Amino acid sequence: LFQIHVVLVVHAHHVLLAFRQVLDGLDQGFAHALVLQPGHGVGTFVQHMAGNPLFPAPEPALDHVTNAAIAGAHPLDAAFTSSFRIVGREAEARDWPEISIRLVSPEYFPTMDLRVAQGRALGSGDETTGPPVAVINQAAADRFFAGRDPLGQEIRFWGTKRRIVGVVANEHFQGLAAPAPIAVYAALSQAPSNAGVLLVRSSGDPIAVAGAVRDAIRSVDPGLAIYGVERLTETLLGSIAQRRFTMTVLVVFAAITLFLALIGVYGVLNYATTQRTKEIGIRTALGATRGEVAGLVVRNGLRMAAAGVVLGLIGAAFSSRLLTSMLFGIGRFDPVTFVAVPLLLFGAAALATWLPASRASRVEPITALRND
Repeated sequence: LFQIHVVLVVHAHHVLLAFRQVLDGLDQGFAHALVLQPGHGVGTFVQHMAGNPLFPAPEPALDHVTNAAIAGAHPLDAAFTSSFRIVGREAEARDWPEISIRLVSPEYFPTMDLRVAQGRALGSGDETTGPPVAVINQAAADRFFAGRDPLGQEIRFWGTKRRIVGVVANEHFQGLAAPAPIAVYAALSQAPSNAGVLLVRSSGDPIAVAGAVRDAIRSVDPGLAIYGVERLTETLLGSIAQRRFTMTVLVVFAAITLFLALIGVYGVLNYATTQRTKEIGIRTALGATRGEVAGLVVRNGLRMAAAGVVLGLIGAAFSSRLLTSMLFGIGRFDPVTFVAVPLLLFGAAALATWLPASRASRVEPITALRND
């Protein structure tokens, strides 16, 4: 059953790598982001704030606020989806899925730490009176512009043609478990919204500046209530809570089963060594050294472990597709996993074989023949 243990340990390592990637993403992109939900009058607030600085006067309490933006929907909300067309390629659009439409202020991209992969992000110059523009994400660029330059192309949705001016990194609006959906970003000044959230990035703990941000908002719109203040990390971790629990159970189960596997290896080798007591005694009587006897037992154990590892890796390769929903950014055939796990198990199996091997090397020939 050693191969079953290999499968479990491989999958546990997959899950650990994936979860570590999630935490790295939190540290790099979301750790200092705060989401504030405006209450009644949100439409007026969004329209008023989209074209004006968030904080009209400098305040000492806001020294740690590095960026602030308005978005038509929560960053982890799928928001609007719509059919669309690429101008000049209308015939191809019949089989295209709907695209996620993100209405944002220009400050959204630095606030969310979204890398610009090509072209530019939306800017303050993209006003209502200017030509309509849009930014697409990398998923949309890969799908609809493979081998082509998307910059300068025109995308039509909601009855308006917009020139593509940039490509940005993907966001997982539908949760980390799902692939990044195709998305297009339009400026709130060019596509007004009656809904929205305020996003704030700080240089430290974002909750520490929440009160000062509320005061700054009241100075712009005294009648607006703010509720639902939350760190973006908390929202993200809440969205994967069930999978985190599954990860934890799998990792614990894999650790237990690895321990049981090593006990099994020890038990089998110990029994096999006991059954070969006479043979070991004869080998010793004929001049075999203790090192040679120990080597014989260790080689038998490692051969058994090698067979189990090979069969287990084959099983893990086939069964890894079942874990796709939990592998955030980790491939099914992650080379680190398929190299590290065999080395770990081989090392563990070697330790498990050492005690029976050491015991066998101390068998006296006369004792072995008498016991037989």
